[in-house]
Parts: sequence; structure tokens; C-alpha cells
Amino acid sequence: MLAAPDRPGAQLERALGTRPVSAMGNPGTALVDYAERIRFAHTHFGVRDFVVLMERGDV
Repeated sequence: MLAAPDRPGAQLERALGTRPVSAMGNPGTALVDYAERIRFAHTHFGVRDFVVLMERGDV
């Protein structure tokens, strides 16, 4: 497990500057669960931009 500052969400937040980043991932989560989380965030919170980080073999 990476230290909190080294995790992809923290790295992306630093790169984006003032834009907040919410990491929604959990190891072992099905791809369809991520799609549902994206739909929920868009519908309920108006989030328009998403970054999905996947590794080879995730799909």
C-alpha cells in the first residue's frame, strides 16, 4: 500500500492545483461499480470530469 501522498489521487490533485480530487477506488471492485459511482456523482453532485485509472488486466 502506498503512503497517502504517493497515491494516484493525491498525485493528481497536486498536478491539477486548485481542483479537488475524490478518490473512489477500492481494490477488487468491479468495473461496473465504478461506472455506477460515476453516474451517481454526475447525477447527484454535477461532477463532469472523471479520471479512471486502470491497470492491465483490470478489464
